[in-house]
Amino acid sequence: MGGYTEFDYRLLAIALLFRTLHQNIMAIFLLIIAIIIICFILYLSSDGYIFDKGRKTEGIITDVQSRSQTDQYGKVHVSYIVSYRFNDSEDRVWRGKFTVKSSTCRFKEEDTVTVYYLPDKPYKNVVSR
Repeated sequence: MGGYTEFDYRLLAIALLFRTLHQNIMAIFLLIIAIIIICFILYLSSDGYIFDKGRKTEGIITDVQSRSQTDQYGKVHVSYIVSYRFNDSEDRVWRGKFTVKSSTCRFKEEDTVTVYYLPDKPYKNVVSR
C-alpha cells in the first residue's frame, strides 16, 4: 500500500471531512450575508424607511377614482385609487398615488394629507393614512 498505514488513511479522511465542513460553513455564511443585504435593500425601498428618514410636508388630494371587480363567485370588490400632489423643499411639484381597498373611501378631492418623501429622491414618497 505504498508505505501508508491505516492511521495515515484515517488522518487523510478526517482532513477531507474538515475541508468539506469548512467549505459548507463558508457557503452558509455567504448565504446569510446575502439574505441580510437583500433585507436591507428591501427596507431602503419600503414605506417604513420613508416614514423614518423622509421629510414631512402637506399634500392635496387631486383625484379619487373607484374601481370595482366581480370575482368568480359574484362578489363585488371595490377599491379606490387616490392621487395626490405635494411640493418638495425646493418648491417642485410631485405627484403620487395609493390604493384604498375598502367599500368606502374617507379621502375626497382637495383634502389635505401628510406626505413623507426622501429629500434626495422625492419620487419616493408615501402618504400617512
